[in-house]
Amino acid sequence: MNILVYTNQVDSLEYLQRIVKLMKLDIKIDEVENEMSFFELYEKNIYDILFVEYSEDIWKNILNNIIHTNARQKIILISNTFACSLNNDCVACQKKYNVNILIKPILDIKTSELFMRKFICEEYETNELQFKLLQLNKQLNLDHGTISFDIKTLTYKFESLIGHRQILALSDLVSELNKKELKYEVLHNFDVKVFTQ
Repeated sequence: MNILVYTNQVDSLEYLQRIVKLMKLDIKIDEVENEMSFFELYEKNIYDILFVEYSEDIWKNILNNIIHTNARQKIILISNTFACSLNNDCVACQKKYNVNILIKPILDIKTSELFMRKFICEEYETNELQFKLLQLNKQLNLDHGTISFDIKTLTYKFESLIGHRQILALSDLVSELNKKELKYEVLHNFDVKVFTQ
């Protein structure tokens, strides 16, 4: 499998190298930091997946060129902000193209889903609040372990953590929700439900 990565922060993709080594996959990863190098490599090689860091002009500068050349090309947009859905029609994108959003920070489990072909767009049919809460959930998982988030009920669940680990994770979550000025309730079992204002 060949992968081409285009990002301004290549070090943020260390997880990709790590999962390739962990899973002992036969994968070659090319990394570039500018459009010219990106297109030079893309024209010379065949890539199974393209990882592209999302920016406001990414469709104009890169994606439309790739889609015009190869509409079946698998493209993963790596995003820190809820913007793709605001600028593009998510439903049309999912039907016509093989483009998906992966929300930062990126967890190893999400990377393994990519290679098992189970991955779906994390921004598809979400609103900005859900996007931010999913992003916060990923950060909590990086810091504390497995914390689940129910996107429909906007509820964080800490059942896999016990004792002080649960309290630390809960404390970090509440602190972040307060910074974002979101209303929430800590339930009797320490689950946290976020309200939509």
